[in-house]
Amino acid sequence: MAHSGDQQVDGDRKRAFILALWLAFPSFGFVQEHAGTWVIVPYLAGVVAVVLLGWHRLPLPERWLGRHFGWVVLACLIGMAVAHVALHPFEDGRGAGFSSDRDEALEIAVGRLIDGEYPYYPQGEGAGPLSVLPGGILLAAPFVLIGKVGLINVAWLAGFLLVMRRELGSAAWALWMLGASLVVSPAAAYEFVSGGDLLANAIYVSVGCWWCLRLWSEEKLRVWRALGAAAFLGIAVASRASFPLLCPLVVAWLWQRAGIVRAAGCAAVTAGVSLGLIGGFYLSDPESFTPFGSRNKLVVHGAPEWLQHAILAATLIAVGCFTIAFLARWCVADRQQFFRASAWITSIPLAGMILAASVLGGRIDFSILHDRFGLMCVPFALLGWGGVAGERRGALQAP
Repeated sequence: MAHSGDQQVDGDRKRAFILALWLAFPSFGFVQEHAGTWVIVPYLAGVVAVVLLGWHRLPLPERWLGRHFGWVVLACLIGMAVAHVALHPFEDGRGAGFSSDRDEALEIAVGRLIDGEYPYYPQGEGAGPLSVLPGGILLAAPFVLIGKVGLINVAWLAGFLLVMRRELGSAAWALWMLGASLVVSPAAAYEFVSGGDLLANAIYVSVGCWWCLRLWSEEKLRVWRALGAAAFLGIAVASRASFPLLCPLVVAWLWQRAGIVRAAGCAAVTAGVSLGLIGGFYLSDPESFTPFGSRNKLVVHGAPEWLQHAILAATLIAVGCFTIAFLARWCVADRQQFFRASAWITSIPLAGMILAASVLGGRIDFSILHDRFGLMCVPFALLGWGGVAGERRGALQAP
């Protein structure tokens, strides 16, 4: 029994280290730019220490939080909203080239759409070319209409807290994990303050996947809710070009868990909504559809064309391998395994570009992360590796 307990502790520590690496990864470019490459190692060590602190030592008031979780979420929502409204003007006032323009880009796109115009504006209208696909514009529209597009992060962070509580099985643990992931990440803090949509984008895609996996695999299918989940996932993945790569995993997971009929039904609705959105906007004005032309935001400058193709090929191979692993039942279809696979798939293109830039430049180069694209991996990592540790689980569930 002692040997089994030691193995559990070792496994928990390894999982904690993996999760800490995922939480720190998006900020490597930020740390390198502002403090130097050598600071990345102590920064990562600090993140590991924070994660392990909560994993094994920090007392968490599970009972109290379980009873008052709704009020806690509301307080978090209000606190985050106040923080964003108070801090955003300072970041936004730094001017063009010194502050993020993702919020302005979405405001312009939604405004043009409301006016009946094509949302993909020409270069020079106040922001760089819009790289967000139509689904991202639609999901940002309610927040533009209330006058503060940056609140999209506030709303989805609060929603993600509810999902984490349900998925991880602990109100206190969900609050700790999400709070710690924001505190230790300068990239997440900057994206939140600047009002960019990357945090929300990654969250609503992960929530859409979670919702589909749950509803389409239930013993008794609730048809309209399942269809709504698949339609929402179709809108969500039609937000940035990397997210449709997760759809084969959703289908393969459901095929193993719920059968081919349900997997096909979910795939049909999701693909129909996603392709309809992207295709409709693209075909109405192909030359002005900037998401396809703005792919140079995620390229290694100076790299040969074949290297860019190799990174894409590696990503597609990874998608194929994970899909086959679910279809062939080499990988058990639980949601934790799905989210781990999704974290890997969203990070492989970034890892490939970091490796290519480092080799070509002759030094470690995390500059591709300066625009905080690494944040797209974090919600999947939290749902995949953020479960309650073995010894912590017993403490939280004790009467």
